[in-house]
Amino acid sequence: MILLSVPVDVYRLLYIRYFFAGALGVWLAINHKTPIKILILGALLSSIYIFVVNYLNYQPSFIYPAWSSQHSPSYLWTLLIIVAGISYFPEDATNLIQSLIKKLGQASWHIFLVQMTYFWILGSHVKSFFFSGLSYPISFDIQTLTEISLKVSTLSVLNLVICLYIGYIFHKKSLHSAT
Repeated sequence: MILLSVPVDVYRLLYIRYFFAGALGVWLAINHKTPIKILILGALLSSIYIFVVNYLNYQPSFIYPAWSSQHSPSYLWTLLIIVAGISYFPEDATNLIQSLIKKLGQASWHIFLVQMTYFWILGSHVKSFFFSGLSYPISFDIQTLTEISLKVSTLSVLNLVICLYIGYIFHKKSLHSAT
């Protein structure tokens, strides 16, 4: 049960939301041997949590009801992506994909700012548009699961492309205006 009554607009700005992410970053920085099996298991559980909270409208009673998909259980998925990037991505970009990923990494702060703004203003509207035809509770037959999977995939790609593109342009414009 949630004991604190914090307004959503205040809660989204509190560092306490990111404390576990910071702890994972410190752990990653000081731990020179990452237990891959545990990391993959955590990422799998994390992705299940994100799916259930976002697309099945489940709200755990022990988690603050706002920004449910952006709490500690979801950070293990991100950690796996970071560890994979650190472990397998070369320092020097040798092809177009590596160069693109490097450029997006350099623009990550601007992409983050665009994500915060995009999901604050448009996120729920875009999600509602994609999922307006679904009725809850959801039946778990193959047709419904296929429909949900297609909508989740399309929505994820759309959100990703929009945020990456606008964030990268924002980064380039801010570099240009700084010179």
